[in-house]
Amino acid sequence: MITVADSTPPSTIAAHIRSRLLPEYVKALKAGQAAKRVADDESRARENLITLVADQLGECRRIDSTLRFGKIHDPIRGQVVIHSGNSDSEIVIKVSRDYIRDLTVLLGSFLRRTRAPNSPMTGTAASTSQQSATPPARTL
Repeated sequence: MITVADSTPPSTIAAHIRSRLLPEYVKALKAGQAAKRVADDESRARENLITLVADQLGECRRIDSTLRFGKIHDPIRGQVVIHSGNSDSEIVIKVSRDYIRDLTVLLGSFLRRTRAPNSPMTGTAASTSQQSATPPARTL
């Protein structure tokens, strides 16, 4: 804030504004513009990912960043939630008993391709159950 007398010439007031107020305003404006660019880039990337996932799911309903697929009595149904930024996304799949084996075979194949070679979770259920009387519970 600046205080000026009634007798201060306009050129002096303008000089005070440029030297005292404008630098902070310009600094804040540039920081805001940079943050807006980052947020727009993240939003665009998220929207592109949502579109790609929706194309893969086929028929689905979108509510904000959640894609719901299948109907209540379909053998496979669920939702995909794409979170903003670098947050993990979520997939919830509900599967009838008739399709659970096929889905877990597909998921297992995918997991084997994405795990690190020395990961502690690289064993199979068969080898784990041979080593232990009670195999560990697995959550999908």
